[in-house]
Order: sequence, then structure tokens, then C-alpha cells
Amino acid sequence: MSEEKKIDRRKYIKYVGAGAVVAAAAAIGGYYYATMPKVPPKKILKSWGMVQSAKNVVFALEGANAIFESKHPEVKIETKVFEYPIYRQSLLTAVEAGTPPDVSTIDQIWSPEFAAAGYVEALDDLIAASPEISKDKFFPGAWDSNLYEGKMYGIPFDVDVWEELYYNRDMFEEVGLDPDKPPETWDDLLEYGKALTDPKKGRWGLALIAAKGEFSTCVIDSFIFSNGGDIVDITSKPPKATGVFNSPQNVETFEFLKKVADEICPPGVTEVDEFGAVRLFTTGKTAMILVGGWEQDTFKAQAPKMNWDVGYIPVPKKGQKCVGCFGGWNLVIYKKSKEKDLAWEYIKLLTREDVNYNVASLTPALISPAKEFLSKYRKGADIYFDILMHAKARPLVPQYPRISDIQLDAYHAILLGQKPVKKALDDAAAEMDRVLRG
Repeated sequence: MSEEKKIDRRKYIKYVGAGAVVAAAAAIGGYYYATMPKVPPKKILKSWGMVQSAKNVVFALEGANAIFESKHPEVKIETKVFEYPIYRQSLLTAVEAGTPPDVSTIDQIWSPEFAAAGYVEALDDLIAASPEISKDKFFPGAWDSNLYEGKMYGIPFDVDVWEELYYNRDMFEEVGLDPDKPPETWDDLLEYGKALTDPKKGRWGLALIAAKGEFSTCVIDSFIFSNGGDIVDITSKPPKATGVFNSPQNVETFEFLKKVADEICPPGVTEVDEFGAVRLFTTGKTAMILVGGWEQDTFKAQAPKMNWDVGYIPVPKKGQKCVGCFGGWNLVIYKKSKEKDLAWEYIKLLTREDVNYNVASLTPALISPAKEFLSKYRKGADIYFDILMHAKARPLVPQYPRISDIQLDAYHAILLGQKPVKKALDDAAAEMDRVLRG
């Protein structure tokens, strides 16, 4: 067994401590600088990331950095993390100024944009020469989210999925529903939701996330994918939405979502974002919610006594397989990096199983450590893992942010009764095509 494989993740924190010792030694050395021989300056490897959860990302990365620097004593890693609202623009500003980091995480939905603009390197040759980076070690949807025009522009770092069905077992029992049998189909969801809805008591069946924002797009996509639909045909040249976004399957899906919003959700559904939906669920105003597993920690914090459980995304017909909407982050190398070889070595370290387990802000992108992570930290781990294995990425096109906006505009027009479903989808597909054609 190689030296690097001997590092047990339970001993990982020692490397953080080791980094502190090195830092202390450096400080002492600086104090006596005038009497010590000059040493060549270290190479700086700049790494940027994003704060996605309550996890102390910087602390976690210090351990990985200490491992890397012990193997490459000539290198100093500078880690910088950002909050989501400013991260993308910070990266774009740095790229346009010619001073990007050497390596960074990027949202899956930014990958085609960054690849098409020439900001990041294609990694196919590096992957081919690195047997430790193997497609079969990662969740399929996460791996595929790095593909653009047949080339790989990143490596999965961490993942998550929209979504699971969470429900209040006590509220189920109150109305005679079996809490061991959550709704499996679309008809079940409506039936259960109606039984659980009592406006006089201020209670409704489902908290549906439907406000403008990517969280709503992901919820919609999970229903679209589970019904055999899609948003854009990315195999077409150029990609197209007509005949895809306005397909019969999608008409059926949006008609169902309209019915859900009207019949089993609290009023004002188009104003309900992720945080608002979670609050509706944890305060007992709704008996069910469709959301990602990262919110399990919020359930525990906001409603520690709530008796909740988890189920699959309801599907159109019994026996069908639900298909979640993938989310997560990929590691990329910038074309203007002067330390591409070191950046690749750093990516290989961050995606090593024992290290990835510790540094991932969400679920590890590697299947093996993800299983351990989910079994330790997530209720319904088997359900969660199954949905991750079969999840699908959002449209891999550079214009994705605009496509998502158009999709949400159509959704709101439907929910607010401003357009019939077919008309809203036809108009949206035509607008998407104009954007995709450039």
C-alpha cells in the first residue's frame, strides 16, 4: 500500500494540525530572517471554492493542503472561498482580468458556459493518463455534467440531488394514512395531499417550492425527467427546445404541477422559495415537502421533535423509476493557470476517496465514500443513494442560465393562470430556440 493510501479519514484532522505546526515554524523563521540564508520563494497554487453548507470548508481543506504541501514542499496553496451569490461573478471578473485561480470548483450548470468561452482546460488527456480518475468511481450524472461537445472539462467534486419526499408521520396518522406507505404515484400525491389539507386549521398537504430561482427549476426538472421528458435536445446542432420542452410528456407534467399547486398547497405558491417551504413543513403548516437531503439538518434544527420520514419522488404511474435532478460542483483548471500540472495533482488529491469524504461540502462525488457519508449522516440513505445513482443533469448548454429563466417564466404563467399549459410551453420553447441559436 502506498504512503498516501495509509491516511485514514478518521486521522485526517492530524493533517490540519500539521499545517498549523508548519505555519508556526514559518512564523518563527520569519522572526530570524536576517540571520538565516535566503530560500527560494514557493510556487503559489490558487484554489477557489464555494461555501455550500454549514461545514467549515476552509478547515476541511487545510488538511488536504497539508497533505499536498508535504509531497510538494516547493508549493504553497492559497485557498479562498465565496458565498454562492457572489461566486460566479467573482470567477468571471478574475478570468476577464487575466488573474483566475489555478483550480476552482464551479457549479455543474456553469460548466458548458466556461468551456464554450475557453476559460477552462479540456482534461481528456490528463484523465487518460491517470487511472485513479475513473468514470465508474463517480455518480454517472455528475461525471456527465462535465461533458461539452464530447470533451471533459472538469472532475466531479461533490454532488446532491433534487429531491426526496419528506413527510410528517404524525400528521399522516391523524387523517388515517399509513406513515409506512408514503405516496408513490402522482395520483397518490394528490389523494394524500387532499386528505391532509384543511384550510380552516391552516394545514395543507404539500410545501411546493415554486418561487423564481434555480431551486424551483430543479423541482420541475425532477418531475419532467421522471415522466420521460426533457428541456433541450443537446444532441441537435444547434441544440433545440421545440418539440422537447413543449412535448406531450411535459404538457402532462405541467398540468399535474398546476393541479398540485391549486389543490394541496398553501396560497401564494409562486412566492414560496426553498427556505419558505422548509419553514412551512417544520412549523406543521404542511405535511409534506419536496426538497434535497441537505435540509435534513434544518429539519432537526427547526423542529427537533417532529416525527418525519423520507420517500421517493412520486412518479406518474406505479412501477416507474423516479429520476432526480442533479446538482453539485466540479473541479476545473483555468487556461491561464501557470501551474496546470500542479493543479491536476491537486484535483487528483481532492478526488481521492479518503480525502473527498472529508472535503466535500455536500455528498462526496465518489460513489464509495458517498455510501459511507449517507449512511452516517442521512435518514433514508438507501433511497437517497438510489436517487443519486439515477439522477440526470440539467441541460448542458452555455446558455443554460437564460434557459432556466424562460422555463420559470412559463411555469409562473401556468401557475398564475395567465396562459394555458400548451401555449405557455410553446411560447417558451420558441424563445429558448432563439436563445440557443444565438
